[in-house]
Amino acid sequence: MSSPESVGTSSTTVTKAARRASIAGFAGTVVEYYDYSLYVYLAVFFAGAFFPASDPTASTLAALAVFGSGYIARPIGAVVFGRIGDRVGRRTALMITVVLMGAASLLLGLLPTYAAIGIAAPIILVLLRLIQGFCAGGEQMGALTLVVESSSARRRGILASLTPAGSNIGFASATGVVGFTTFVLGTETMADWGWRLPFLLCLPLTLICLFLRMRLEDSPEFTRLKSSERITKTPVRDLVGSHRKGLLTMTGLSFSLAGSAYVGLTVGVTYLRETQGFSTSVASTISALAIAVSAVLVMPLAGILVDRIGRRTVCLCGMVAMAVLAYPLFLLMGAAGSVVVVFLAYFLLMAISSVQTVSGYLISAASFPPAVRYTGTALAFNVGTILGGAFAPFISAQLTAWTGLSSAPAFWIVGAGLVGLVAVLLAEPAAGHDTPADAGTATN
Repeated sequence: MSSPESVGTSSTTVTKAARRASIAGFAGTVVEYYDYSLYVYLAVFFAGAFFPASDPTASTLAALAVFGSGYIARPIGAVVFGRIGDRVGRRTALMITVVLMGAASLLLGLLPTYAAIGIAAPIILVLLRLIQGFCAGGEQMGALTLVVESSSARRRGILASLTPAGSNIGFASATGVVGFTTFVLGTETMADWGWRLPFLLCLPLTLICLFLRMRLEDSPEFTRLKSSERITKTPVRDLVGSHRKGLLTMTGLSFSLAGSAYVGLTVGVTYLRETQGFSTSVASTISALAIAVSAVLVMPLAGILVDRIGRRTVCLCGMVAMAVLAYPLFLLMGAAGSVVVVFLAYFLLMAISSVQTVSGYLISAASFPPAVRYTGTALAFNVGTILGGAFAPFISAQLTAWTGLSSAPAFWIVGAGLVGLVAVLLAEPAAGHDTPADAGTATN
């Protein structure tokens, strides 16, 4: 990829544009994943309002089934926003995703219940959830594309690391806000109307993110493509026709990253409750802190390592570490009698996942040429996330049932790590991706 300096911009301008893109990417992914993950944390409270049933468990399961529908829309969002990003501009696509996601979340907070409008309530709920999934499909990889294309080779890793950090902070923020609101209002009030407040908080968060993204410019790489009239009219066709290997390999890598991360993000709380007997609030606090600290501390360090020794080397180390340590760490979380030791084990699991994620995302961005980069990274990311992450809680439960081992979810992580190891070894940078300044890490 041509560096920003090569398109006639000064180093100072490049640095300022890269920082703005990085901050806006971070803020956007925080808001998007706060909005997106709120649903699952609040479903237990609002399920009865939209899916009335004599059995509260049936209502909750129906609400969680709607949560899963959001994943269906993610590949569609990847294709649509990828097309916008590769044809019109990265900035335009990212403006649309944050506005639509914020609007859908706000409407969820204002949605009348089944008692007020009947069957229209769950129908609208499903539609809003589909919109959220649709937007999530184009957000994170689009933000990463803009940051990567706006950054110099020497600082690409550290700046790009803020984008995946934003998603983890979004998950942790949603957990924290729901926990705090429940503590203040109480369970009964939350089930009555309190569940609406975390959704309504999306409005000011969206406005802040929109302000940051309005100040962005499109990446120098996209601007160069546009000025030379090399914008593709059919990014999906070009991707499937000429870059199938990269698409398949990066889908495998995304499967691996999601398989590791989603077990920690979604299964960890349940695991701590069952093995340690922790209350939901204690288990959620441990999970939220481990996720947040790994995002704030480890992801930037992983970005620095990528800049120093190369994305491929860092990712391979992360994959090997996860395959070797996942099971021992699960055993430690289940057997340790100390909350501090449990937290440290959980944190180490999420820290390794953070290293994988930062380096893996950069490998993905490098695997597609600029003309189809938004579409390629978004499509591979979302298909891999569905295969490796969306089914992680179900597969983890099945592994536990089949083996009788509470630590069985670690088997899924180990398997995902081995898939990722193969994907990294097969990955190749797209022709013309690396500039002379990147030559030392072109194969890394």
